[in-house]
Amino acid sequence: MLHSEDAAIHYEALLDYLAHAALKVIGEEALLLRQFAATDSDCKVHIVQRGAVRPWIEMLSSFDVQLREMSSFALGRLAQDTHNQDSIAHNDGLVPLLKLLDSKNGSLQHNAAFALYGLAENEDNEVISTC
Repeated sequence: MLHSEDAAIHYEALLDYLAHAALKVIGEEALLLRQFAATDSDCKVHIVQRGAVRPWIEMLSSFDVQLREMSSFALGRLAQDTHNQDSIAHNDGLVPLLKLLDSKNGSLQHNAAFALYGLAENEDNEVISTC
């Protein structure tokens, strides 16, 4: 499919490849996905549909600061589109993002705040307290 002359098929195959790479939690591919998430609203939808949200949420708990920065940035980009907000919230992304606000790393705090700002636009996204 990657060698198809049909641009739509090529585009779909590329998105599939990048989404699967993120599922394997490989830093370089995650960085590429982050770049795609920053550019095009339609691309953001395809990224979410192919399951990249869950691995990015899981990366928020990584010991690797760079992975946490990349994933929080990518989730922030995705959270700017209302159709992606539900996916982040329903994949339990709110609590890990809230925890990053306590980080001593300013970039992590900024990225988490950016993502939470996007999610806050949707009144359906709320953290339920167990206290």
